[in-house]
Amino acid sequence: MMENRINSGNRLRIIHGYHNGTELRNMIRKEYGKHPKVLRIESGLNQGMTDLVLRELYTGP
Repeated sequence: MMENRINSGNRLRIIHGYHNGTELRNMIRKEYGKHPKVLRIESGLNQGMTDLVLRELYTGP
């Protein structure tokens, strides 16, 4: 699994793969679908990636 920030800073792109990544994709959607810091989950044209759109930018400790 690989996470990185996207242009706006309030997204996490998770690359889970397409053929063998479906269980990881399903786990991400289940675990983070109702997380209070996640505004929504987006699937792009590439089925091997999932974007988590955060409610606010997390800057860390």
